[in-house]
Amino acid sequence: MTQLLAGDVRVVTDGGGKAPAALNVLEGADRASRFLVGATRKGWRDDYTLRFAPINGLPGIIIDAPDGPVQTVAFEIDDDVIRAVYVVRNTDKLRHIPAPASS
Repeated sequence: MTQLLAGDVRVVTDGGGKAPAALNVLEGADRASRFLVGATRKGWRDDYTLRFAPINGLPGIIIDAPDGPVQTVAFEIDDDVIRAVYVVRNTDKLRHIPAPASS
């Protein structure tokens, strides 16, 4: 994973006090990759699904639970590496995101 990240990558999370999130901005590829892998292992549920979508004009993903979105992740990419990762878990900020289309 560290090969995808810029050496000075930043991970910014927003739980809004309503969902677990890092309290501080994480900086550096090693620290960021450890956090992202650890958080995914710890927080992933079998009923979650991913969908790709632009998030605030950046490429990103939406993580959905059966009852709707639980998190967005946006990637700031420059020179083929990820410069910043923006994670939003604050339920107030996820309300506007429509549930995935039924298949």
